[in-house]
Amino acid sequence: MPATATKLNSDIDAALADARAGFTARHPKSLNRHIAAAKAMPGGNTRTVLYTAPFPITLTRGEGCRVWDLDGHDYIDVLGEFTAGIFGHSHPAIRAAIDRALDGGINLGGHNMMEAELAQVIVDRFPSIELVRFTNSGTEANLLAITTARVHTGRKQVMVFDGGYHGAVFYFTGVGSPVNVPFDFVLAR
Repeated sequence: MPATATKLNSDIDAALADARAGFTARHPKSLNRHIAAAKAMPGGNTRTVLYTAPFPITLTRGEGCRVWDLDGHDYIDVLGEFTAGIFGHSHPAIRAAIDRALDGGINLGGHNMMEAELAQVIVDRFPSIELVRFTNSGTEANLLAITTARVHTGRKQVMVFDGGYHGAVFYFTGVGSPVNVPFDFVLAR
C-alpha cells in the first residue's frame, strides 16, 4: 500500500477514535444506561435497527420535532420515531385521543368499539383494500402477508434481497441467518 494511503487510513482511524471518545464523554448517562440494559437484553436493546456504535443514546422525552436524551442534549428528530410519527411527539390532539382511550381501557381482551370503525375508514380510503387485519407488530404483519401470499399463489419460495431489511425475523446478508423463519428463500440482488 502506498505511504499516502497508509497515512490517510491512519488519519481516518485517528479521527474515528477521537469522535468515539468525544461521543462517550458527552453521553456518560446513556453509556451507563446501555451497560445496565445489556444485563437484561441482548445487546442492550430490543430493536437491532436502533443500535448505533459505540452505544446508543437513551432518549427520555419528545415534543414536537425534538427529542431529548438522558444526558440533557436535544435533537431535531428527522427519523420520525422510526415509524409513522408524522405529527411529532406529544401532539395535543393525539395526546387527548390517547387519554380518552385510556379512560375506557385499551387492552380489554376482546373486541372494542373503535377497531371496526378504523378498519372501515381504511377500506373506504383505499379501493384496493377489501378487508383489514390489524397486527401487533410489523413482524407479525410481514409473516401473515408472506404466508397469505404463499397460500394464495401456491408458490413455496419467497424472494428476498441481499442486504435488504425484511423485518425482525429475516436477515439476508449474503449467507442468511439461523434465526430466519423457515421459508424457502430465493436471494436476489
